[in-house]
Amino acid sequence: MTVERMSTSDPKGPLRADDITKDSAVISWKEPEDDGGSPITGYIVEKQEDGGRWVPVSENILAVKQTGTQLKVGKLNEGHEYKFRSRDSIVAKNPFDEPDPPTDVTPVDWDKDHVDLAWKAPANDGGAPIEKYIVEKKDKYGDWVECAVVPGDQTKATAPNLTPGETYQFRVKAVNKAGPSKPSQATGPVVAKARRQAPKINLDGLTDLRVKAGTPIKIDVSFEGAPAPTATWKIGDKPAAGDDRAEVKSTPSTSSLVIPACRRGDSGQYFITVENEFGKDTAKCNVTVLDVPEAPKGPMKIGDIHKEGCTLQWKPPEDDGGSDILHYVVEKMDTTRGTWQEVGQFPDCEAKVTKLQPGKEPTSRSSRRNRFDVPDAPEKPEVTDWDKDRIDIKWNPPANNGGSPIKGYIVEKKEKGSAMWVEAGRPTGTAFSATNLKPGVEYELRVKAINEAGGVETVGSIRFPDH
Repeated sequence: MTVERMSTSDPKGPLRADDITKDSAVISWKEPEDDGGSPITGYIVEKQEDGGRWVPVSENILAVKQTGTQLKVGKLNEGHEYKFRSRDSIVAKNPFDEPDPPTDVTPVDWDKDHVDLAWKAPANDGGAPIEKYIVEKKDKYGDWVECAVVPGDQTKATAPNLTPGETYQFRVKAVNKAGPSKPSQATGPVVAKARRQAPKINLDGLTDLRVKAGTPIKIDVSFEGAPAPTATWKIGDKPAAGDDRAEVKSTPSTSSLVIPACRRGDSGQYFITVENEFGKDTAKCNVTVLDVPEAPKGPMKIGDIHKEGCTLQWKPPEDDGGSDILHYVVEKMDTTRGTWQEVGQFPDCEAKVTKLQPGKEPTSRSSRRNRFDVPDAPEKPEVTDWDKDRIDIKWNPPANNGGSPIKGYIVEKKEKGSAMWVEAGRPTGTAFSATNLKPGVEYELRVKAINEAGGVETVGSIRFPDH
């Protein structure tokens, strides 16, 4: 510092710099011991710039008087080093630094449209109080964007307006007078979804079904709930899990029930129940398996008998096979020849038979649309030979072919522990070799006989090896 005045002594040191910020400093000194005989009218304070050149802090001597022996020097460049006359150099900087980043940012609660976060304050506030915290979010494919701001005395915040089902990460910055800190470590992925929610089934997957016998039944259902619900199935009043013909597969949000080859007895109501600690939901659908109807109920009543005809009456079958009866077929048999011949088709359970031959003894019968039944089950198969990947079996044909010749057989196999029967082949005779088996695996085998009406599975099955 240089103070220019004729016949005065220099201002007294030391020259002090206080209240230093990034763009200003307050310079102070003491008055000279000798004012030269008249009052001091002003001082000239100089600063040395980066190039070594000394320049006045102000061009007007009087303007720098301000508060006597003190001057606030402004317009300094942040980070630059300055010297003032008669004092050591100083660096223009704030008397505080940016704070350390917050730590332990943790999701503490959430719902489908927001996430509540908490964190720990910075270990070092940089020398100035934390004024605020800035919360930032980033979705799976986006950039970091600000989503919330809270006061500096609060270490928790809510990230609002989230997209349900979207995955996010979050981080926090602390801010003081020097500016924002570096961001905290980001949280792990957080899905915007309800944290506490009673289960709710999506009914779109539970429409009523009508399927043909022998084809699959497959019901897929989705649901929601938090925590993830547990799904259970019932067919009628029996748990589906105990049925070796039904397979149930579930995830935290879906469940499916499959019967690979259905039969008439699989018709009924199918129930699914999903449950967690906050409640449960149950829904159902109706499944109708279409098959040939049962035989009309007897006994057949014969009346109005005359030499060329009679009237017949019977009762409808107990099971129509899942669809309305279209008509009944009435047949007659000439007892002298032992052959059946169709008389006609009738919409109701009554028929007037004419054109019979006088003196003949006829026998009549009525049937549903098909003139034959499904065959009885073949006898239980027996193992005749085997190898590490092959099992040979044979069986006897069914005692009753249902009124139609046996066209062939279906052999099915199932691994131990599985609920799924898989077709192994369709032989025309009563012997079969099941090949391409897994060595060391226990299998069950069963046989179905097939005629024009369809097939029926064996009452029993054979397990091999037989432990």
